[in-house]
Amino acid sequence: MLQCLLPEVGKLSLIARGALRSKKRFGGGVLQPTHHVEIHYTPARNESGLANLLEARLINDFAGLRKDFDRLDLGLQILHAVDRVSHEGDVHLQGLYDLTGHALRGLETAQNLSIFKIHFGLRFLMQQGILEQQAWMQPYLTVPMASTVQLTGTPWTAEQLSWTETTWKLYLNSAAIN
Repeated sequence: MLQCLLPEVGKLSLIARGALRSKKRFGGGVLQPTHHVEIHYTPARNESGLANLLEARLINDFAGLRKDFDRLDLGLQILHAVDRVSHEGDVHLQGLYDLTGHALRGLETAQNLSIFKIHFGLRFLMQQGILEQQAWMQPYLTVPMASTVQLTGTPWTAEQLSWTETTWKLYLNSAAIN
């Protein structure tokens, strides 16, 4: 069983029958959590059922995420956040889908993971509509995720990092309740 985020469908739960045996349909570790894949599936027969994954083809494996543990860990945190706030059947997730892809792509080459974490956290909270924008946030909200390196000269404090992480965690905890 797996979950994916599709730009036109939203979050979708699937079952990949025979995934461990089929090298042709799911070979090469294509179903890893951080992979961007093209999928072919049949919809669920009823509302409580799972869609059936027929085939998956790798588009981008984001190999740069596997450079070190901290980079991969942050990538998995990003995916966890996206999973917590997305819901099955919500077709209005294009912005979240785009943010996730840009974040994973940017994380591959990010020079400073702390700055990248602030950058993603603020973009994520803004995309979710719960961010009260402050002046110090402006550079993070105007620079693309892949250009985090431009933020290295931007002054930021431990308080700002702490605020971002705390707000992110509080939001995700409240999203889990709803």
